[in-house]
Amino acid sequence: MNKKLWFIGLWLLLNSACQTTNYLATTEIDYEQVSPDTSAEIDEEIEAMISPYRKELDAVMNEVLGELEIDLIKERPECNMGNWLADMLYDEAKILNDGVLDFAVQNHGGLRVPSVAAGPITRGEVLEVMPFDNMVAIISANGKDVQSFLDHIASGRGWPISSQLKFKIKDKKAIDVEINGEPLDYSKTYHFALPDYIAGGGSGTSMLKGLTRKDYNVLLRDCFIQNIIKDTKAGHPQHPVKEGRIINLDHE
Repeated sequence: MNKKLWFIGLWLLLNSACQTTNYLATTEIDYEQVSPDTSAEIDEEIEAMISPYRKELDAVMNEVLGELEIDLIKERPECNMGNWLADMLYDEAKILNDGVLDFAVQNHGGLRVPSVAAGPITRGEVLEVMPFDNMVAIISANGKDVQSFLDHIASGRGWPISSQLKFKIKDKKAIDVEINGEPLDYSKTYHFALPDYIAGGGSGTSMLKGLTRKDYNVLLRDCFIQNIIKDTKAGHPQHPVKEGRIINLDHE
């Protein structure tokens, strides 16, 4: 296990021992430059600090949740990693919202690793993909506001979206938008799940601020972990693929 994951895992282990329902929403991490002549000493201090927790932490982080049949790759405008996460968010958020949900979106920058190798997928690997403590949020918006949000996604060459949503990118705008097989209707109200960071205007989504919003005290990564475990119990391995959810006609 790499040192970055050790820090994340140790923080989660210690944090879970102190609280059960309140989570810290981490958006950025401060750091201090360490000179080479002191790094060895600091590494020894860190090792001494984490050593008592090593066995317990290894057991948590190395827990196998399921089987990944193909490599996951992060790319634009669409990727199997993004499809995988967005679909799992949709499944779990729909349950949270009593079955009322049209689609789900995950910001591209929220995927923190470029790839995940096929094989057994562990709790630690899910943590590496999604290390921040973002919660599930659901926004209700009319079709015009949805169009504005999708235009923003198109201007960034695509974000991960669930299978219920499809569109093309032309001149950095979202066109031919379909939701659940139907053309986008400006007069209709849609409900979609996304990270609370994005719902609050993060990554340039100022058009979402002020819209009707419901927040759930549920971490995104906990949704993913729970969904993988359910699939595994049902005998379903993880096999996400690209399927033309977003087609970039600008060829960028």
